[in-house]
Amino acid sequence: MSKRLTFEDLSDEILMEIFDSFSLPIEIYSSFFNLNQRLNKIVRDSRLLMSVDLNSMKNPLEFVYHCQVMFPQMKSQLISLRLANEKNFFSPIEFFLRFQRFNSFENLRRLSLIKIEFDQLRRTFVEMISLNKLTRLDIEMFDSSGVTPTELNVIANLFFSKSKSIRTLNLRFNRECRINDLPSKSLKEFSLDCCFTDDVYRLLQNSIDFQRLKLKVENSTRRSTIFRPNFSSFLTEFHLEITDLTFDDIRSFVLFLPNLNIFSLEGLSYDLKLTQGELWRNLIEKNLKFLKKFLFNSLRIWLGNNADDIQNETHANLVQDIYRSFSTCFSSIFQHHKLRPNHLSLTLRVEFCL
Repeated sequence: MSKRLTFEDLSDEILMEIFDSFSLPIEIYSSFFNLNQRLNKIVRDSRLLMSVDLNSMKNPLEFVYHCQVMFPQMKSQLISLRLANEKNFFSPIEFFLRFQRFNSFENLRRLSLIKIEFDQLRRTFVEMISLNKLTRLDIEMFDSSGVTPTELNVIANLFFSKSKSIRTLNLRFNRECRINDLPSKSLKEFSLDCCFTDDVYRLLQNSIDFQRLKLKVENSTRRSTIFRPNFSSFLTEFHLEITDLTFDDIRSFVLFLPNLNIFSLEGLSYDLKLTQGELWRNLIEKNLKFLKKFLFNSLRIWLGNNADDIQNETHANLVQDIYRSFSTCFSSIFQHHKLRPNHLSLTLRVEFCL
């Protein structure tokens, strides 16, 4: 009669495969650590990499236990960490910072801090930019009220210019932030919420080696001197969220971006020229020779204070004109139009083929 195998009869390699398949890697430590020396060795093997998201942990005592006991054990294994001050009656980021330092996790490659407070960010940004293997950093601030523009700008520029290894940087402060410094040599993808129109030119010029750029542009204020240098960027993806920008504003940006493959646009504008497909085709044919995908994501067009009085027939004609304008110029169109109070909402998925 053959011997019945137990869990511990499995080879180290098979156990590693099993542990590697856990949807919540931190449960590996919770379930198997300190059972015996062999399992301890396997659980702490540097080849067993950990990606941890503690957002679902609601019990502060359980969270503290993980910060005090579990995280110190996985310092060489943790490659991805997400902490969020959302959906909790306590501050997970603050609890984490009481017991741990980001620069203790030398192999950390991705870090996401959601709804972080400015004081927490101020205390830890030096630790983050000193990480030698961090390739992606996502920062979303909880509340920037009471924080001066200078304070925000200093920290944003340090992340932008001083990181040693960050390739993808996403900063969401929910208020204007001005980037003046040159980017670090490692940085290739950048997202900023938000800046003013004239700052876009500076960012494009200072980031000519970038591959992907995503900007939210607030146009409620224009600076007196418009900065429009002459340069050519290697950018291949440009995602733009607008407030009150016109077709001509956007055209002035993309003239510097001859290598674009993907261009997406969303936000609010009063300029009906944005809905004229022939204008876009002319712009693309002359200046964007490599563009493959052109997206309107929930673009809203302000139609004026009397838009509520537009009759159904007029609305239908307007929608049909927009569809006809793009269908004769582009291929693979998915369209959705809806007239809301004073706004025409557009969702277009357009693939451009020369």
